[in-house]
Amino acid sequence: MKRVRIELEIPTDFYREFSNLIKGHYANRSEAIRDAMRLLMDGLKEMPLSQNEYYAIPGKKKRTKAGVFVCPNCGVEHWSISFGEEGAKCNTCGKIMVTKHEDVDKLLVEKEVDAYECPKCGTLVEDNPLNYTGEKTIDGQMAVMCPECHNFVNGLPLIHHGTSFGNFEPKISGTDYFFVYHRPCQRKGKGGFSDIYACIIDAEGRIILNVQCQNCKAVDAIKTSPFRKLPSLKHIFLSSELRERVGSYAR
Repeated sequence: MKRVRIELEIPTDFYREFSNLIKGHYANRSEAIRDAMRLLMDGLKEMPLSQNEYYAIPGKKKRTKAGVFVCPNCGVEHWSISFGEEGAKCNTCGKIMVTKHEDVDKLLVEKEVDAYECPKCGTLVEDNPLNYTGEKTIDGQMAVMCPECHNFVNGLPLIHHGTSFGNFEPKISGTDYFFVYHRPCQRKGKGGFSDIYACIIDAEGRIILNVQCQNCKAVDAIKTSPFRKLPSLKHIFLSSELRERVGSYAR
């Protein structure tokens, strides 16, 4: 077995604690370190690569009541308000709604709204701008996210920018095919095999694939990175069948 010598800078207190801890368990420090490295590697293989992945697990749609701020001047509803030097100003009519923080509750009006029960944590997530992510779902609705577990509760989102966690990885299959798998789920039932549920082409000609793990329902976006920027979209060619489906959008 080839041996490698590695020098590490270890705080004195930590070194002493380690030496005392291994007494009676290992013959020497090298043996203890090798064992610790094996345990660490096994643990890393099982550990999810990210603690903040997004999931798309639609929740049950319900109705609930929520408080919304109503401008006393024009009647426009605001899900959130902010204070300036003069007070809280309405973004629609431009007039001051209240001048003091303690008067904010006077603007609140209770109304019935749609909500989704998150299937992961049970939180009732209101369908309002406070829970929107900036993306839409493949059905054209604003994507609603559970604030507790980062779960899209109303469908599969159209994701333009990935999380950069690197959890989804393409793999070559056969000659000119590839599939995408979810690395944290590679040892689970379906091997982390992932569905490509949407494809987006941006202004730079990049192809953005939206993927979802068949095991845990995690979602993300992975994209191509052209060697050079395309001068125009004329370099993107569509099959005749696809061109017929997208109609005027293909021109």
